[in-house]
Amino acid sequence: METLTHSRLRAQEDALKRAFVLNGFTLFDDSSAPEIVVSQWAFSSFDRPQSASRKTMLLDDGSYALRSDLLSAQLPAIKAVLPGKVVCAGTVYDGADASQPQHRVLQAVWTAPSLPLCQWQRLANLIAAEAFGLNANVQIQTVGNGALEAKVDVADKSFALFTAGKATSLACALLSCNDMEAWIIEVDVDAIAMTVYDIPSRDELYSPLLDALTALKDDGANYGDSDAVRAANILRGMGFNEYFGLHAYEADCYKKMNMIQEAWDTNNRGIQLVEPIGTLSGLPTVLTPALEEALAANWKAGNEKCMIFELRHIFLPGRNGAAPTEKIALAMGAYGPDVDKIAWRRTMDAFFTKFGIKNHFFIPLPPGAAPAYHPADGWLLMDQNMKYQEGNFGSISPIALANHGIGTQAFMAMLEFAPLEKKAAEEFGFIAPELM
Repeated sequence: METLTHSRLRAQEDALKRAFVLNGFTLFDDSSAPEIVVSQWAFSSFDRPQSASRKTMLLDDGSYALRSDLLSAQLPAIKAVLPGKVVCAGTVYDGADASQPQHRVLQAVWTAPSLPLCQWQRLANLIAAEAFGLNANVQIQTVGNGALEAKVDVADKSFALFTAGKATSLACALLSCNDMEAWIIEVDVDAIAMTVYDIPSRDELYSPLLDALTALKDDGANYGDSDAVRAANILRGMGFNEYFGLHAYEADCYKKMNMIQEAWDTNNRGIQLVEPIGTLSGLPTVLTPALEEALAANWKAGNEKCMIFELRHIFLPGRNGAAPTEKIALAMGAYGPDVDKIAWRRTMDAFFTKFGIKNHFFIPLPPGAAPAYHPADGWLLMDQNMKYQEGNFGSISPIALANHGIGTQAFMAMLEFAPLEKKAAEEFGFIAPELM
């Protein structure tokens, strides 16, 4: 069997999540909690060292923000499973990072009657040994404001394993700590991955080019038991490579991909950043623009074949004063000498079947309804009752291909993930009436 690839960033995150869980932490959230928070919840759960502070990225009129702290808005829910150890994984945002504002992090809560320094040294040793091997050497040091930093030395490389600080008074109140000590642990997955895999910049860390995406040959499964992890493992097994697309879009991105943008269509008017990042001004409502940019980058780099996917949050503006809507979406794209519209349809059929949705049906898109696709090759995903499953796929529009500079026919699929989860669960749990 041909060796598969693993995103270096994802592989490092998987190793760290596994290490925390094996050392007593409950994985409370794995990238599913909302990334948009009410501005009042955009606070830090512990006193970070100044070097680790993040600039809040406000949205629209300032009522909402992209989270800069993974735990702050989740603390009331985490309270229910304490005292003990809880860890979460996900994306946070830093408006001070104009190039790559998104950062993958782990954050954990550890509560106990007392947490002396020897306990921290023991925890750091165990996590480092699990994630980086028995030769990892760890030292705990103070870094100001009472915070602790665990430094790892392994294979001639040195990096911070985690920073930890006492939960702020607000965080303690939300956690109902009472007489318990409450500490927050933060792991900068981006920084560790860059050091471990000798990645020189965050631009390369998030590069969509196959040279970066296929650098790590690894057929080990992604860590976790969520449906998103299961989908990623299926796609990797089918030869797709995971990428991390743009987290903000230019104003004309939807026109570039030939998508409808009528005045009534709010789906393609993204939530706006109060302070744009260069030419990037709005949050993604769909993953198509980032997917087509990634395919274009690979075509221009001379890659003859490309198969990529992304699972990520998308954001829709609230209507009539309502809160924004946030969903998880799955994007897949491909081009190559052995990829045509028949092969792409077979690929979609194989993915849905492997994911557990046997009752799936493909209905041609009505003419003119979806100009982002080729007029003769666009499909809707339906169930056995002909109910739309919020997914579509097909050949990318010739206009979009020309606008992006893709010199061959390319293919894509855009799927909201919740309907796929629901349908797969329905079929998995189905028992025929005659067998009941």
